[in-house]
Amino acid sequence: MMIKELTRIAQLGGDHALRRKSDTHEQTAKADDNWNFATEVDGEAQGLMVAELHRSFPGIPILGEEQEKPVIPGPTYFVLDPIDGTIPYNAGFPNWGTIVSYMQDGQPHAGVIYMPEQTSLIVTAERGNGCYLNGQRVVPRPARPRSQAIICVEIGPWTPDEAWPQLNRLRKIGRWLGGSGFAAASLVDLITQRGDLYLNFRAKIWDFAAGAVAVQEIGGSVCNLNGEPLQWNQIDMTALFAHDQSLANEVVALLAA
Repeated sequence: MMIKELTRIAQLGGDHALRRKSDTHEQTAKADDNWNFATEVDGEAQGLMVAELHRSFPGIPILGEEQEKPVIPGPTYFVLDPIDGTIPYNAGFPNWGTIVSYMQDGQPHAGVIYMPEQTSLIVTAERGNGCYLNGQRVVPRPARPRSQAIICVEIGPWTPDEAWPQLNRLRKIGRWLGGSGFAAASLVDLITQRGDLYLNFRAKIWDFAAGAVAVQEIGGSVCNLNGEPLQWNQIDMTALFAHDQSLANEVVALLAA
């Protein structure tokens, strides 16, 4: 069963990263800035995961964050992020995770988000078969009143200048607007129904694929910042994940105002 094997492989990579977390890490810059970097552990964990994917699913291409020049390898492939949240991981915080997804016919079909430092929390999802948290099916809760909505936004030096006025307009919705972490942590907050919406102005396909399946399997909405379906034939993406379509529509309208 694919989802069981993907879970094992996500745990393999995440547990390796956890064992190495207290070590001193070398940082390799990916760009000319101080935030886009990887440690040697990112590469080690990805290597372990890639080897197991090849062993379990021979012939299926793999796209990983730590590839030197990542490109979409075709309509059907695996995509993974060995350490989503390298910045908090390297700084000693617990809000990082390991993500692996299976893309079928150009769309996310199955995925796993593993949070090694959150009581080994595991989210698994497969198209048409539901979303599970540590083996228990996630049952959607009723929508919160808008005045109580929790909005999670990933912001940092990478956030484009034009996003800041849009974020200011989002203060009109909800009780709290802030960031709980990178994609894995924020998506887990939404899937476990602590949060109501996750917004990201700049990320990659490996950040979103597993979460898209999970959120849609619990009845949530997944779109880009214009309210359009996500296009999975590109590496760079923006995305909005919401508890329900009504909330997504409200936020899209505010972003466009």
